[in-house]
Amino acid sequence: GRRRGKDRGKGGRKGGRNKFGDAVSRASVREVKRAGAPPPIPSGDGALVAVACRGGSVGARVWLHRDANVGGDDGWVPHRCELATPEGVEAWVFGEWSRSDVGLLVPGVSHQTHPAGNSCVYRAKRAARASSSNKIFSQPYEGYPTDDDRWPVPTYSLDDTEAAAAVPAARGEGGHVLVAPRLNGQASPGWFVLDTSCAGFAIEPSVADRLGMPAFGELSVVGVSAAALSGAMRRGTTISAGCVNVPAPVYMEQSLAAALRTPPPPVGSDPSAGGGLVGVLGTDFLQHCVVELRAPRRVPGSPTAPSFDVFCFNPAEYEPSDRTSAAWQRVEWIQGVPHVRVKLTVADDGLTGLEPSLEQTLPRGGPHAGTGAGPENPSNIHGSGWEGRLFRLSLGAGGAGAIVSARAAKEWKMVERTVGLQPGGVMSGPGEERSRLARVEPEVVTGRLRRVEFAGGSFDTVRALTHTSGDPPDLALSPHADGALCADLFRGCTLVLDFGRNRIAVLTQQVD
Repeated sequence: GRRRGKDRGKGGRKGGRNKFGDAVSRASVREVKRAGAPPPIPSGDGALVAVACRGGSVGARVWLHRDANVGGDDGWVPHRCELATPEGVEAWVFGEWSRSDVGLLVPGVSHQTHPAGNSCVYRAKRAARASSSNKIFSQPYEGYPTDDDRWPVPTYSLDDTEAAAAVPAARGEGGHVLVAPRLNGQASPGWFVLDTSCAGFAIEPSVADRLGMPAFGELSVVGVSAAALSGAMRRGTTISAGCVNVPAPVYMEQSLAAALRTPPPPVGSDPSAGGGLVGVLGTDFLQHCVVELRAPRRVPGSPTAPSFDVFCFNPAEYEPSDRTSAAWQRVEWIQGVPHVRVKLTVADDGLTGLEPSLEQTLPRGGPHAGTGAGPENPSNIHGSGWEGRLFRLSLGAGGAGAIVSARAAKEWKMVERTVGLQPGGVMSGPGEERSRLARVEPEVVTGRLRRVEFAGGSFDTVRALTHTSGDPPDLALSPHADGALCADLFRGCTLVLDFGRNRIAVLTQQVD
């Protein structure tokens, strides 16, 4: 799920407003008891530094104060930092500043408050200088670091055939991609949802206990419909799928059983375990393999459901077909989440006096294809020059083909052109302090996109959701993106994810 205000007031965030009139998150009483109160406001001289760009869509404020105990540079140190994010304002408060033995200025306490009010506290135990200081401010690396021995090195099976790469898989309600990896060498007792918007791993606490995964620390996030999620971290031995085996994975505990309906437990799992949704498989794993999702459409007149297959190949041994090679598109990473460019046309029912809709093909500013650091030479990636609107790839979201931002839907007049309808029912998500089911908000409207086109094929008549009153904080769209592409879009196609090389391919089913 996405982050959202825990006890929503105006703007969907908990807390008050600062002197600039901005909503600012404050830790709840429960969070103060759990994580501790932030460091107190210091007395004495202070200063404010503010920065904003893109018309204020991204910005931050830093409050400085003069600390006579640390010396150097007149003793100015940051006390509070407010960072504007799609979910709201994230606040950091620093205290107990001191100089380490190697002369570094370090805060003893760093207190983080998420936009929803959940808090985390970090305490410094030691400080050391980087061995190569000239790399401290280098451009962030796109993808998984390949030259850092601190990251566990995955291993691959010697058998690189399709049979060895196959992973038990199924489609969930709403089109979610469900897989059953091996955990600590054992068959998974239930399903993991493949989520390209998740950077790491998540696991049901009962499953972690069953597998003897040790717990440490605690992390707080907020899920669907303002459901608060607080859980310990769990260290596994291995997680394996297809040809790839990743050692020492770190999971966050999450109560996932009610997040979505799943098919029967995967073949080979322990029947006594109960099945259901037991984990989330994110890009920390997907960076290490080439994933093929093969989702053909049902054959007309056939009484059987279409097949659905997932394969995890060794990237070094993967040989794409000629059609796949011609369909590669560059992945652009924003806040650790993959984004791709698509050309699209808004459907028009012809019931309004609006002018015919033009294809939305041109990029709307923001990062351009082929920019940023990455493995190999980005200019050599086929499809790096493919232009279109930037959409987040969100296979963890289902129930629709796409979600269009409120800004883009207004710009394209999507709802007016397609006589948008309000869906009913409930949405589900994990949570600890409130019901796990919440009604679909009346501001959610469904429209249609006539066509969504990738370099390797296109989809017609795509159901798309938008929020007429503005994007909710839990959607967490980048200001550069026009929306999100969801799991239900990818039917009747083969989707190839090669995140280690910053590329994907979408091959729509060819009609004989």
